[in-house]
Amino acid sequence: MIVDTLERVQKIIAEQMERPLSDIEPETKLEDLGDSLDLIEVVYALEVEFKVDIPLNSKRPDEKLETVQDVARIIDRLVAEGDAA
Repeated sequence: MIVDTLERVQKIIAEQMERPLSDIEPETKLEDLGDSLDLIEVVYALEVEFKVDIPLNSKRPDEKLETVQDVARIIDRLVAEGDAA
């Protein structure tokens, strides 16, 4: 399931950031994608698409949002847990 989620996350990020999909790799750091306002818009689009609340300031080590892969992993977990927005 993570592969499908990762592909969807990459596509949404590429669309929101107006970048080619080929620029959005799993290991791409979120901080390299744009400023904080851009990232908030990306997170909102992901929350709407996946119907989850993505924790932005979590202290949990398993919820660190540093890369595109991290975002996909957390979304997969939230969807599996049924954490609907």
